[in-house]
Amino acid sequence: MKSIITNGVYTLLLIACASMSHAQSADFTNGEIAFNEGRHREALSLLNQAVHNDMYLMKGKEIPKAYAYLAIIRNEYLEKKLEGGTIQTLQENPGLLNSTISDVQNALKFQDNGSKILVNRAQSQLISNAMKVGKIVADSLLELDLEVDVKQANQLAVILNFELKDLSEISEDNWELHDMIGLSHYILGEEDLAMLEFKRSRDVYNATGETTLSELHLYNCVYSTKYNYKVSKNYIEAYNASVDGKKVVSQMMQNVDPDSLHHLKRLAAMDGTFTSIQSRVENMNIISSAKE
Repeated sequence: MKSIITNGVYTLLLIACASMSHAQSADFTNGEIAFNEGRHREALSLLNQAVHNDMYLMKGKEIPKAYAYLAIIRNEYLEKKLEGGTIQTLQENPGLLNSTISDVQNALKFQDNGSKILVNRAQSQLISNAMKVGKIVADSLLELDLEVDVKQANQLAVILNFELKDLSEISEDNWELHDMIGLSHYILGEEDLAMLEFKRSRDVYNATGETTLSELHLYNCVYSTKYNYKVSKNYIEAYNASVDGKKVVSQMMQNVDPDSLHHLKRLAAMDGTFTSIQSRVENMNIISSAKE
């Protein structure tokens, strides 16, 4: 009798396991169909259910694909919102970009060869929207006197930091995003984090032979030079940042309107600061010692 019961339980377990092996997430299946048919609002709801409730039923490429679909839907919605977007657009839709970052992170975490094309599409859309969001905020910041308009600068830096900071690892080779994230940290008084982002930006900028003239990258060089020299006493890093800064200034001075005296004087003053700090560091024999 005991043997019959044992065999019966074993048989039931086999049936249950077989059923599980053929189980599928209906939410994912229906969500994918809805996505491909352009019913994105319905797809968003179904795929959210899938990744939150049916992960154990989903297999292989379904998991990264589900997250990629979610990211694509949200980024397409965000792209429409950003058409002619302003700071007010971002203030009225807080976290609109940030909410898609975790989807892309999860898609990248689980991606395989079968989902790679779709995940890359989601990542590209995210970076494109991030650049639009960053440009809206950064352009507004650069119109301010950051030492005078402190309150307004802080408000903008909070938006910039909240939306972009989690992108640092997703887009390691985008120097402009590192500049934007670094500037937000710097304004918010998180100088150590700012220096990490600024250095990443300059490393990528230099390694790729970038020649794009960027006011934001110039701020990177200015803040990095001053902070590393005056505060952290990292003189080698201060020297390197000043070298990068002089290159940017030189390029800008070649392209500036000769009649724009104010801009020329500003660039000349920055060049003087970079030269002065370089000379001081060289006089300490730190650079020559490091080379040896």
